[in-house]
Amino acid sequence: MRVHHVALIVADADVEACARFYRDVLGLRSLDAPRDGVAWLDLDGAILMIEPAGGGVARAADRGTFVLALAIDAGERASWETRLRSRGIAIEQQTAYSMYVRDPSGNRVALSHYPVAS
Repeated sequence: MRVHHVALIVADADVEACARFYRDVLGLRSLDAPRDGVAWLDLDGAILMIEPAGGGVARAADRGTFVLALAIDAGERASWETRLRSRGIAIEQQTAYSMYVRDPSGNRVALSHYPVAS
């Protein structure tokens, strides 16, 4: 089984700001969305759906209640740190295998890797 989609529920005014974050900062490619007012992005074969809380799909209380963890290569971690900081994005927490940031709507996003087998 694989991931089909992840839906982020954001304030109505945050849809485009969040889409820009995922496109411009994290490098995801935009997909054609089936309706106006939402943004869909390619997650390497799965779909990241950015949905407005007032759009009837979800309630405002559902915003920001989980972590979206995206895979990075361990060898690219330093370049991701540089990229995030150069865009003014705070890394709010780090573990041995993940860096945590927030998108413009406050959703927690992890850039994660596993140790390389030796």
